[in-house]
Order: sequence, then C-alpha cells, then structure tokens
Amino acid sequence: MSSKSSHTESGGPAVEGDAAAQLPGQQRIGPAPSLRPKPVALRPAPATGSQESEKEIRKRLMQGIPKARRWVIRNRIELTLPPEFSQPPSTNEKALATTHAPEIGGFDGVPRESSGGGFECAPSSEHAVGFEAAEAGSMTVALPSPLTILGAGRVDPFGNYPIRMSYDEKRILDQVNTNTWPIFKTFKNSWLPTAMQDPATFHQFLANVSLNLYHIQGQTRSRTVSAQHYAIALRTVNIALSDPARNTADGIIASIVTFVCYCVTQNDLPGYDVHIEGLEKIIRLRGGLQTLDHSPTLRCMVFGVDLSGACRRDSKPTFPPPDRLIKVVQSIFRGNLKLTPNHVPTRSPRPWANAISQDCLLTNAFDDLLKAINYTRIKAARGEDWLEVRFVVFWIDPIVHNLLGQGPETQPTDGLSVVLETTRVGLILFLFKLRRVGGQLGVSTTFFIAKLRRLASTMAWKILWDTSERLLLWVLFVGMLESQGTEDEDWFAETTAMAAHWMGMKSWDATLAGVKEFPWIDGLFEDECERSEEKFKGIMDSLEQDVLSPWPEISVFGHR
Repeated sequence: MSSKSSHTESGGPAVEGDAAAQLPGQQRIGPAPSLRPKPVALRPAPATGSQESEKEIRKRLMQGIPKARRWVIRNRIELTLPPEFSQPPSTNEKALATTHAPEIGGFDGVPRESSGGGFECAPSSEHAVGFEAAEAGSMTVALPSPLTILGAGRVDPFGNYPIRMSYDEKRILDQVNTNTWPIFKTFKNSWLPTAMQDPATFHQFLANVSLNLYHIQGQTRSRTVSAQHYAIALRTVNIALSDPARNTADGIIASIVTFVCYCVTQNDLPGYDVHIEGLEKIIRLRGGLQTLDHSPTLRCMVFGVDLSGACRRDSKPTFPPPDRLIKVVQSIFRGNLKLTPNHVPTRSPRPWANAISQDCLLTNAFDDLLKAINYTRIKAARGEDWLEVRFVVFWIDPIVHNLLGQGPETQPTDGLSVVLETTRVGLILFLFKLRRVGGQLGVSTTFFIAKLRRLASTMAWKILWDTSERLLLWVLFVGMLESQGTEDEDWFAETTAMAAHWMGMKSWDATLAGVKEFPWIDGLFEDECERSEEKFKGIMDSLEQDVLSPWPEISVFGHR
C-alpha cells in the first residue's frame, strides 16, 4: 500500500472519521477539502435601517473572515447619502422646493420667507461669513436643493479654494459666474484667478463682489457680508505685513489692490489714500513696477484701481500706465491690419479743430479716441466682441490717465479756458461710459457731472458760439445722457435742447445727427437716448411755441 493512501495531505495519519482518508480504488465522496473560509452571500439590506445598524451588521459579518483574506479594493471612493435621502420627501418639502426653485439664482445669504410663514436659510461652515441657522430663532431650516443654478459646475474639481467655502461664499461666486452686469465679467475673468492664489485676497475679492451686489440690488445683507470679509482680509494682511519674508510678495500686493478697489467703490477717499500710499511703498521696497512684469494681470490691476480712485476727484494718478503692454497689444492689432502706429481713421474736417487747435493734450486725446473707435468698428465688422475690460485697459484708460488732473486749479472765466476745460470734462464723461460698459470697476461720473454744470453756467459761453458751438453741444449732449438719474438730469435736458435750438437744430433727429459728427459709437448710448428723447422733444416743442430770442436763452445758463 502506498504511504499516500494512509496519510492526509498534511502528512498526518488517516484516522476514522477523517473525510480525507479513503481506501485504494474507493470513490471520493463530497467536495475536495479546503481551508479557505466559505464565502458569505451578502444581500443588499433594505434602506429602512439606520447607518449605525448597517455598520454593526457589516462588523459581525466580517468577524469570521481572516483579515489577510478579506477583499480589499484599494483607492476606493465611497459616496454615502444622508438618511434623509432614503425617505420620500414630505408634501411640505416638495411644495417648498417648488416654490423657491426660481429664486435660487439671486444672491441673498439671508433667510427667505416660506409659504408656511416660516423662513429657510442655508447652513454655514465653521469658516462661513453668513447667516447662521441658530440666529433665526424658531425658523424652519430646509436643506438646499441639490440642483443649483450651475449644477455640478458650481464646484471646480481641479482647483482648491484658498478658504473653506460656506453656502454664502458659493452664492457670491454664483453671481460672479452668472450675473450679466459687465463688472461681474471682469470679476470672473480678471480678478478671480488672482484671488484664488491667496486667502486674504480671496476674502477681499468676496467683499468687493458683495459690495457691488449691494449697490446694484440694494440688499442690506450683501453689505454686511462685504464688511465681514473686509475685516477678515485686513486682519490677515496685517499679520503678513509683519513677516519680512512675505511683506512684499505678489499676494500682499494683490490684497492691497483689492482694498483700494473696495475704498473706491465706497467712495472712501481717505481710505483710498492710505491703501494707495501703502501700495506705493511696498512696490518701491520690492524694486519698482518692473518687478510686476511677470504678472501682466496684476500690473493692470494696479493701474486700474489707481486710475479709478483718481477719477473720483480729478487728480493725477500715482502709477503710470503699463506702456510696454499697451504698445504690444496695440502693435499686434495694427500688425494684423497692416496699419501704421499713427494711423487715424479719415474724418475731415475735424469739427473740433478750430476750437482746441492750441491744445495738444486735447487734440491727441481726440486722435487716440478715434483710434479706439476704429478698433471697435473693425472688431464689430468681424463679428468679434470688443466690449470687455481688456479693451478699456489698453485703449481707453491711457487716454483717461493723460486727461486727469490737467484742469485749472480755479474756475475758468475767460472764453478759451472755458472751452478747453469743458471739452476735457466732456471727453472724460464719454470715456467713462466706455469704462463702465466695458466692466472697469469703481466708475462714477458724479464729480464730473457737477463740474460740467458749473462750467456750463458761466456767461462766457455766449461769446463762443461762432467757433465752438457744435463742440460744446456734443459735450452738453453727453452730459445730458450721463446725468440721468441725478438731480441735474432736468437741467441738462433743458440746457441741451436750448443750445440745439439756438444753433438751428429744431428736432431730436437733427440734434443727434450734429452730435454724431464728433466721436460716437452707435449703440453705446442707445438706452440713454431712448429715455431722453421724449423729454428733449417736449422742451424743443415749448421753445418753438414761445419763439424765444437767442440771448435770453443763453443768459438762462447763468441763473439756473
């Protein structure tokens, strides 16, 4: 007999009752022996149990399996739904979701009144700058709908935010991504990529967005959230400024730039002075503006916020334009069209030439503006979008930079000085319109509208009609359109209509045709023209009926 027949596979003797022991030639009965544990058939449990009970069941099932033989799926990602999702929603929850679905696009961060008389608000993280559920008292707190206005696109799976994002912060970014106002396009394309690189800059970015939402929508909550983010950003920057290794870094400069923008939007000129002085000092310590050449976006942001602050009071900006970048951008455009650097679209004769021929600053500004208008026409003819902040930075803001702070220190009284200063102010107002629709931040015409009214009220106008009347009409017309919504709106409408009537333009169409002989972009003032046309026609009809003499009309300018 072979030894293999009397021993088991492990080498031990065969004993009675051993299933592995068998006689020669005897047929094996039953399955082959194995030390592997029998597989456990796992069936999906019903969804009615709690998470704790499911964990206990798994634990008991796995106790009989050696750890070395347990199935392990490495790098597995497991998604777990909250218990609420396993239960069908109640009727009230369905109604609540249906009622508030259209409103999810608006930025609030505040509780909304529900159909049941209560309120709903969004949960906040521990780092949230938002409305806490506990503050609502007896409010009904509902989970936000999984379907947001951006769907899965609300979260960038390949990028990390520099702060922990709460519900309020996500709603602010929703506005950045979806709001149709031009400034939000600038926030999204130019400011957000820079803000993502530094926590303080990101907090102040959120503060600036919230502040602009307050000015547009008038929601008090937006202003409160803005102030909270501003305080966090300011505290963070102050800590970084005490560190010699970080106090001149790009992140610090970007943060202070956002502070400057905040003060400009708030019209806080003392705060603007403090931040712009600190920004100038930091840039000087790191070696000058040329140290920002590696980041064209940051360099243009410094230029833009400085210019916006100077525009609030007609002062000279602190920083020069990024001339090298401007020349590169404009030369590329001219190179594609094979234009010379001094190319100006043909417009002869220039109707403003006689009135301002002695002022090189203004003649150069008009020529540069014509180049910019030519750029818009070529882009429009190609079906390309030109209305963006890039156009403003490289074509419009350099002209504004040259015009700011160039007026007389006192109110001009002689004829030529009045014409030159009025023309400068009119040019600035026209350029401000382009800055605003192009998405530049912190644009306000309040200061220059008041200044233009003071200039238009001087008696020196009546001796200038022969040589500069059409130029001054263009300035008044722009002032009329830009003064809408202010207390000066009616004054500008009446003054512009009276000036046009004196020059023989007895209708709206004739006046608009005369204005378009000067720099003009079709469609730029379309909405303002529609709102002003009816009022202008009414004033013109009254003038025709009264048949006023010209000199009393002019003298009215000094008594209104």
